[in-house]
Amino acid sequence: MKKIVIVVLLVLLSSVIYGKENNKKEIYMSKKHLFSLEIPMSWKNRYEVDEYKDGITVYYIKKDKKIGLFDIVCWGKEEEWNKLSKEEKDNIPSKKLGVLNGKVYVWPWLVYEGEDETETDKEYKKMKKEVERVVDSFKEIKKEGGR
Repeated sequence: MKKIVIVVLLVLLSSVIYGKENNKKEIYMSKKHLFSLEIPMSWKNRYEVDEYKDGITVYYIKKDKKIGLFDIVCWGKEEEWNKLSKEEKDNIPSKKLGVLNGKVYVWPWLVYEGEDETETDKEYKKMKKEVERVVDSFKEIKKEGGR
């Protein structure tokens, strides 16, 4: 009986440890836009972020190629976003992520058309399936000393 209990405990412990290893994340921080994203560890050395005036683009890296995964964009002022009627918002193919410094940040549901080899690339497909989870981790970075 003791052996069975020990075996069961070992199995449970190993599954907890394995689960924690798989849930580890790396934090990407946009200093320009003051937000962070949780990036799966499985993406390590497989992605790159380009920041620009109105947002970021996250790329899948394969050898020396950069292939778009997703964008986060500063849509505009919160007042402008709020003025849109519900019908108009429903026609905007994007998800509101948050408001930073009075500006609305969105995830436009753009579908990047990969090259032929990318469409069959298992790693790229796996990363595409994880994009929504990454985007949902969008958080404001607080400036030191409050705001």
